[in-house]
Amino acid sequence: MRVTVFHNMIAPYRHDLFAQLSKYAQSRVYYYTDKTKDRFWSVARPNSYWSAVLPNFNVYLLGRPFTFSFGLTSALFGSRPDYTVTTLTRANALSILLIIMLRNVLGYKVVLWVGERDTRFSADERLVRLPRVVSQLSRRFYAYCARRASGAICYSPATVAWVRRLSESLPVIVGGQVCDPPAIPPRLVVDESIPRRVIFAASATARKGYKDALTAFARVKTVLGGEIEFHFVGDREFPELGNFALEQSAIVHPYLGRDEFFELLRSMDVLVLPSVHDPWGNVVHEAMLVGTPAIVSTGCGAAGLVEDMGLAFEPGDVDRLVEILLSCLGSKQKREDLRGAAVARTCDQGHGRFARALVDYLQGLA
Repeated sequence: MRVTVFHNMIAPYRHDLFAQLSKYAQSRVYYYTDKTKDRFWSVARPNSYWSAVLPNFNVYLLGRPFTFSFGLTSALFGSRPDYTVTTLTRANALSILLIIMLRNVLGYKVVLWVGERDTRFSADERLVRLPRVVSQLSRRFYAYCARRASGAICYSPATVAWVRRLSESLPVIVGGQVCDPPAIPPRLVVDESIPRRVIFAASATARKGYKDALTAFARVKTVLGGEIEFHFVGDREFPELGNFALEQSAIVHPYLGRDEFFELLRSMDVLVLPSVHDPWGNVVHEAMLVGTPAIVSTGCGAAGLVEDMGLAFEPGDVDRLVEILLSCLGSKQKREDLRGAAVARTCDQGHGRFARALVDYLQGLA
């Protein structure tokens, strides 16, 4: 079987999956954009599977950029796929519509890779100040795609519920939002000779809940005093630390490679990701792989990994975030129990298993 994947950008956390997929199918991966200029991670083109970046340009509509990849048609005619998998993003709407229009000409089935949920639209309107017409057009675009696709890969059960509202009968598969384990083993034992450590690993933006994180950290510091460190990584600058009296206990890290980042995560007691909206939140899975529990807002798809561990909270609920943080930073036994639970939750996941399941799923589409 021939599978052609169109992904929104080069993503290191996808490399292992695409490499595994190439073992089970004749696969090609095209990236809509080579968006690496302002990203936290250093990104290299992979050599473990076939890939290419499509030539592209931006069209601005209602003040928003839409990327059109003008190498798309030749990529489709050149690969002649049985299945075309595309990430479903508003920025790539023009290219996705072309993929859908050509499906009957070339005879392939379209599978959408979806991470959106209803929180996306409320976040757009509240944080980005997008006109309501943009949200309305976005909803219609997503519904149009869902009605014409043959299937969907969903990040999480919350995404499945959202897709079901677009198309009740669309066959779905859930998964793929994992990264393979790093070379270092997880840390399961707590060292009480060092201060407790909390990490915020995201951009310093409203969508990522940065101000909520600072507010919660300041309140936790008043309880624990000098026995705690707050680590920040993922952006060029983390402003306003002084406004929350965190400058003495905050440690800001520079750009890190993959191995360095996993070492940093491994040394933490807990990760905090209070996003208003995140399709998934890969850092949650990365932290848990090395034994670091994650406190996650339900605006993140990855909240599904920790909800039954009592580590999820509603976006903006700083009181609940503080409560969970103080609980996680409690006794040595409590912290070690959480580390063990984090590893147990993620140890049996991997790209190899999902790649095989994805091929079976594609073959089973009507």
